[in-house]
Amino acid sequence: MIRTVAVFLYLSAAFQGAVLAAVILRRSRRGAPDQVLLGALVLVFSLYLAEFAAYWTPFYLTIPHLLFATVALPLLFGPLIYGLVIKITGGPDPTPRWLLPHLVPFGIYLGRLVPFYLAPAEFKRDYFLTVIFTRDPQWALGTYIIFAVILVHLAAYLAVSWLRLRRWSAGSGRANPVAHRLLSRFLAAWSVILVLRLFNLLEVVFLGYRYIAVVDNALLLASSILIYASVYMMLGSGYQSLFGALRPPPEKYVRSPLAPGRVAGIAKRAQDVMEKEQMFLDPGLRLETLAQRLGVSRYHLSQSLNQQLGKTFNEFVNEYRIRVLKDRMADPETMHLSILQLAMEAGFGTKATFNSAFKKATGLTPSEYRARPPVEN
Repeated sequence: MIRTVAVFLYLSAAFQGAVLAAVILRRSRRGAPDQVLLGALVLVFSLYLAEFAAYWTPFYLTIPHLLFATVALPLLFGPLIYGLVIKITGGPDPTPRWLLPHLVPFGIYLGRLVPFYLAPAEFKRDYFLTVIFTRDPQWALGTYIIFAVILVHLAAYLAVSWLRLRRWSAGSGRANPVAHRLLSRFLAAWSVILVLRLFNLLEVVFLGYRYIAVVDNALLLASSILIYASVYMMLGSGYQSLFGALRPPPEKYVRSPLAPGRVAGIAKRAQDVMEKEQMFLDPGLRLETLAQRLGVSRYHLSQSLNQQLGKTFNEFVNEYRIRVLKDRMADPETMHLSILQLAMEAGFGTKATFNSAFKKATGLTPSEYRARPPVEN
């Protein structure tokens, strides 16, 4: 009974992942790197789940040449997660040349399995029945070691991904709180999965396979729920700076000759200029002024901010002004100054514009925000 339910749930989860990956990749326009990486990650995870469904059925006896076909896929989780984090946090596009060194462990594992892949079907059937299905001690020991290496590999990539996110959040990422929150949840889901799989390994090592049918299945299915839930949260957030191409671009940009890489580059340069030169402090700053500073047309700048960051020019500029304003409002030396005076010094031109932008960004009026109790470190 447990086996039948497990197979059904695995196949359902794998099918959902495959459909979700297809939707992400289909909506990706011109091969946008973030969508490609996310779609590939979901697809790899769904194939990983399908392997467990096959294990509990006569599938490998019917088609033995697919035995171990997906066993190396967990070594792709880390590189795909890290590449996605790099792209979302404003880094360069993870090109195939960048990805290649990260695929070395995956390639080594596949190379180790080549002799088995080339073996005849009868040998593979016999191996499945006499070694895997009976859990031969020597095979089990090798499986434990490989499982541990895979967990260490994933843990290393999650660690550098968290570090990258932390550094980004302390810098330009402060202007994108929604992106930070969603990416944090995504990494948290994978971190929980890492802990669950570690628990799974310890359970098998110290308790043997006594509870494998229940514990292994429960942990894997819980992992699939976490992964798909985090992805669905991203897709349903409506926050285009994460996955701008998941939604069809505005009609006015459909025929634009501006390539995705060029769009990302212009948006990144605009962010760099704002960070270094603080042009937002000028209340009269206009789209044309910033475009001239970047050496691009106002239309290309507007398109880049819309498609890459999901913001209008005014929203883009006002986020920097609000960031500076919040820092000054928290400074004890400026407590004697009015909020409006601080807003004007931060680059806002009118009280109405300031109040509207601040409430939209924080959910509070300026007075409510300043009256909040200080946050303790």
